[in-house]
Amino acid sequence: MGKVEGGMKCVKYLLFIFNFIFWVS
Repeated sequence: MGKVEGGMKCVKYLLFIFNFIFWVS
């Protein structure tokens, strides 16, 4: 449960950073 929750949080952050870079550039 903890591992899955941490993984989802990591994916969310990665998607957020990817979208941010995509919009900035």
